Amino acid sequence: MALTGNLTGSLSASMSAEGGVNGTINFDGSGTDNYTELDNKPSINGVILEGNKTSSDLFIESGGTDNYNELLNKPKINGTTLTGDVSDTQLLIDYNHLINKPVIPDISEIETRLNTAETDIDNLQNDMVTAQNDIDDINDEIATIKATDLSQNADINSLKNRVTGTETNISNLTTRVSSAESSITTQGTQISSIEDDISDINSDITGLDTRVGTAEGDIDTLQGDMTQAQSDISELNSSLTTTSVSISSEKIIGVCYRWGKICMLSILSGDQTVTPADTTLATLPQGYRPIEQAEFVDSLGKIRMRITNTGRIVNVEQATTYIRGTCVFITQ
Repeated sequence: MALTGNLTGSLSASMSAEGGVNGTINFDGSGTDNYTELDNKPSINGVILEGNKTSSDLFIESGGTDNYNELLNKPKINGTTLTGDVSDTQLLIDYNHLINKPVIPDISEIETRLNTAETDIDNLQNDMVTAQNDIDDINDEIATIKATDLSQNADINSLKNRVTGTETNISNLTTRVSSAESSITTQGTQISSIEDDISDINSDITGLDTRVGTAEGDIDTLQGDMTQAQSDISELNSSLTTTSVSISSEKIIGVCYRWGKICMLSILSGDQTVTPADTTLATLPQGYRPIEQAEFVDSLGKIRMRITNTGRIVNVEQATTYIRGTCVFITQ
């Protein structure tokens, strides 16, 4: 009789007075897995990442300011302030800085125990083969005795006792085989569960890498926005710088101020003689000329004045005294 393969279940045997031994062997096994029961799920700002979470749920907010470097509460990742060039290692977002790393049992130890159990089963199978051979020998002796002299009942009873003892040994071996196979099944289930956990962990790590890549992209975008804002602020500050140019001719004396795109011409004094209409009193330099023709009224003679888009300051009507006045306009 030969036994091969993985064994689970039970073995039984019986003998009859006519001779012969009969027996049966039965085997079976099973396993399971589940992701949602994992412990130590990842979290952001103390909120566990499960289901659909919004940025508000995770306490992630955004905002703006005139100068990023003057922010009192700069954003942080894992306690590291987002200032300048910050690496993944400084932000503690690589796998080696995970707080709750998965602990994977030593599979090699379980495999060693499985190999030992399989060796024990092989030995038990060999013992069972030897026992079966003994039974076969006993059956042969019984047949020989029956053919020569049926009166030798004592020898037959002795042989029956030996058969009974051998059957007991087979029963004990069956129990040991069943126990070993149960242990192998349990350890196999543990290995399957560990492999499932490893697969889930690898999936979580892949998801974390994806989120890290997204966060890095958001950080780059934020830094670009802050750089642009800083540039806009600098440009605005530059455009608000006050400049001025003096106006001095035979007819008028004054000054023209500029703030960004806004100019103000102020005529302070000049010639008090009669000035014919449409006389060019002075010309404003480039950068101080209106985008469109501007008009205003002289504060003394109440005559109409004009500034053309070429910078000419002209009295539209005849002036008989000093020309005074102020005009505000948008420059080119």
